[in-house]
Amino acid sequence: MISWNTLPSKTSASCSISGLEINSLFRLVFASGKAKGIGRNFERYGMNRIEILTGFLKQDPNDSFSRYALALEYVKAGQTDDARREFEMVLANDPAYVATYFQLAGFYRTLGLKHEAEKTYRAGIIVAAKAGDAHTQSELEGALESLLTE
Repeated sequence: MISWNTLPSKTSASCSISGLEINSLFRLVFASGKAKGIGRNFERYGMNRIEILTGFLKQDPNDSFSRYALALEYVKAGQTDDARREFEMVLANDPAYVATYFQLAGFYRTLGLKHEAEKTYRAGIIVAAKAGDAHTQSELEGALESLLTE
């Protein structure tokens, strides 16, 4: 297995890409929603997305984006305890990371934890309003309304 520190550099006539630059590029591509293709490229090196994101967190344990993305990967993999731990850690370390409220509340909802989901939606609505994020606030309000009518 290849670790982040030993990812080979790729060179061409016009540029050289180091492991750290690959890390930054992956974050940019992951954030843009194009991670599927790049994830397959890293799998050539024997790494899956969970390993990649765990590598990012070894470099920077306070990286909210990587921790949030790791939680989403754990959800996809059915690793509910790990997903919950990572989502809750994002909120504990970075309560202003508004996207987490929607995902964590929805996660609680799928686990049948209606009270936890409601608390999380309500907390997220407050955080989104303080941040001036009307779009996220509206999504959280809609999800809360849906939850309360179940």
